[in-house]
This record gives sequence, C-alpha cells and structure tokens, in this order.
Amino acid sequence: MKFFAVLVLAALAVIAAAVDVPFKTCADNTIISLKGLRASVWPPVKEQNFKLTTFGVANKAIADGKYKIVSKFSGIEVDKKEGNFCEFGDVACPTPAGEISIANEGVLPSSAPAGNYVLKTSATNGAGETIFCYTVEFSI
Repeated sequence: MKFFAVLVLAALAVIAAAVDVPFKTCADNTIISLKGLRASVWPPVKEQNFKLTTFGVANKAIADGKYKIVSKFSGIEVDKKEGNFCEFGDVACPTPAGEISIANEGVLPSSAPAGNYVLKTSATNGAGETIFCYTVEFSI
C-alpha cells in the first residue's frame, strides 16, 4: 500500500510540475481552436527530455494532413521538420471532433547556442485547410 501511495504522489508531482507555455496563434479559422500549451520543462534545458502538450477543440474530424515545425535562432532558420500529421506526436487518425490534446517529446541538443529561439508549428489537412498554427519563443 505504501508503494502505491508513493507512485500516486510521484505522478501528482509530475502533473503539478507541468507549466503553461506562452504561445501566439499564427492563423485564423483553424480546425483546432488552441486553448493552451503545457510543458514538463519550459524553457527547454539542454540534454533534458521535455514533453510539450497542445490542448484545443477540433471543430471537425481530421483524417489526414501534413505538419511542419520550423526552428529559428536569432531570426535564422536552423531546423525544419515536416511529416504526416497522423504521425505528429501521439496523434491517431482519424481524429474526432471535440476536445483534443497532442503530446510531443524532444531534447534540446547540447550544441544549441545560447540565445533567442522561435518555433513555428503548423499543420494542414488533405484539403489544405489549416489544422493549427502557433509560435513559441524562448531563450537559453
């Protein structure tokens, strides 16, 4: 019983440790109305795993699409990732309309220089409609 109580307390500590991440939307009339972002660590710390979860409400089901993440350091593009929306984090397609959360995990490499970063994350469905678009900024 004590072991179970310790596990519950550890889980609560992880949940309590998540922090709100300031973000800006970069598109109107999106399929998912973003309500917030939460991270296990923010800003990211070099060589430390972090989880970023996006919360929102989808106004219709999403069957397919593409995502793109563009990373900029001091205004210069330093990384770009693109792929199938159905493989973005823990997305499972088809994604039904309604409340939605999408979790992604990552690690900021030790080689990342100190400075200002902007990450722009966007997605479109197969018809070209914007699923979501947001930017986050941080400094290390």
